[in-house]
Amino acid sequence: MASLMASVIAYPASQDAFHHLHPSRDQYWLVGIFVTLVGTTVGVVGYMVQKCAHTNLEKNQPYWTCKNWIMGFLIMCFGHMMCWTVQGLTSQSILSCFNCWNIIIVFVLGPIAFGEHVSQGALAGAALLIVGCMWIVCSGEKDVPIATVASLKTNWFNVEFLVYVAFTMIILLTVAFRFALRRSLVCNLGCSSIDFVIIASISGSYAVVCSKSTSLLALSTAETGENQIMRWEFLVVFAVTFIFGVTQLHCLNLALKMGEAIVVLPTYNATAMITQMLAAGTFFSEFDQFGARSLASFWVGVFIIICGITTLSHFANHGEKQSEERRPLEKLRSSSSSSFKV
Repeated sequence: MASLMASVIAYPASQDAFHHLHPSRDQYWLVGIFVTLVGTTVGVVGYMVQKCAHTNLEKNQPYWTCKNWIMGFLIMCFGHMMCWTVQGLTSQSILSCFNCWNIIIVFVLGPIAFGEHVSQGALAGAALLIVGCMWIVCSGEKDVPIATVASLKTNWFNVEFLVYVAFTMIILLTVAFRFALRRSLVCNLGCSSIDFVIIASISGSYAVVCSKSTSLLALSTAETGENQIMRWEFLVVFAVTFIFGVTQLHCLNLALKMGEAIVVLPTYNATAMITQMLAAGTFFSEFDQFGARSLASFWVGVFIIICGITTLSHFANHGEKQSEERRPLEKLRSSSSSSFKV
């Protein structure tokens, strides 16, 4: 992985040369944003291919045995690998915003691939998300300090990050309580698609924290020549990244199996953006690097995005209910037309 990062950014190995060239490193946040934009686009195409696999599954067939799902998984992995190579080039609070771009890709491909309807109100919500995303890119802090194993160890005990951990644990316990209540009172119903989206978003936020940590260590190794990779801590974080990543992927696929792509994926991308922003911002102390004016501007962008999420969720759920109401009528019309032909 060190050679991969070294091929992306070829800095001199010596510490003196690195300090001499360090100012030019600030310009590489543009590279990080561009590659992340491409990588997230490739990743959401992979998710759409996985959704196609769910529509063609036989009864009780595990989704991971379908060839189309495996293809979508490989496409998704390639997109995530692209994002990993540049995670250390700019702050995660900015990179997380590009989950909004995925919503546009879903709105373009959803109607084509699945015949799902996108309402005008949902498009207005997506437009607000794009405006908020661009706002945050312009106002967010772009510099990323060099990380080492020692510095990352102290981040696990940041008070802000521990508050985020406690908050997410409360949310997960609430989802578990709802699940138990639905199982016992409502005809043995399990989790809803939104429940799986919430679990996937929280798991994804921890996966991003661990993934960015490994990316920063690989970048630090390539820049300074001090090996931060051949350490047991790096291997442990890498393994934890895999565990959280698998949990996120499985829960998102369960949500895709239960709901429409134009509802599940935009909702996931929006909630994942917020959770990743909070997790990475508190763990890496990214919010501490903001000035008062920049921080106020940043949260204005977050507010715009929240307004977009609210608008999108309202109209997307309304459109899903309308499509469910239309299905019996369409079946009735098709049966009437077939009987008329006979």
